[in-house]
Amino acid sequence: MLIHLAFANLKTWNNGIHHGVRTSICKPTLRDDRGWGGPAPPGVVFHYHPGRGGQYASDILAGFEGTIQVDAYGAYTHLSKPGRPGGKPLKLAYCWAHGRRKLIEAKPKAGSPIVDEALLRIAGNSGQGGPRPL
Repeated sequence: MLIHLAFANLKTWNNGIHHGVRTSICKPTLRDDRGWGGPAPPGVVFHYHPGRGGQYASDILAGFEGTIQVDAYGAYTHLSKPGRPGGKPLKLAYCWAHGRRKLIEAKPKAGSPIVDEALLRIAGNSGQGGPRPL
């Protein structure tokens, strides 16, 4: 089973010592196995946490075994290590869109045949339609 784990910033009221608004995190956890004939219906669950730390991902995924699709944020790497609390090491499937964006940002103004080739390969694997201008 593949689960997609993402995050979104939320503005929340802070009723503690410092009144006002603070940024918290909402982690949508998605599943959709229809593309390869999985029997389970698609679903999404939203998890609220006051931060983006790796412990929150560990808590959400306790007991899950399989693959998670993530961005390259370092807080997820511990989930793939032996001895992961909450279960066996998870397989990490990184998001093509995040990798593609980093290549575009790193491309020199004079151009780069290596970056162009990488973008074409990503487009072929992910259906993103090839290199697009910034």
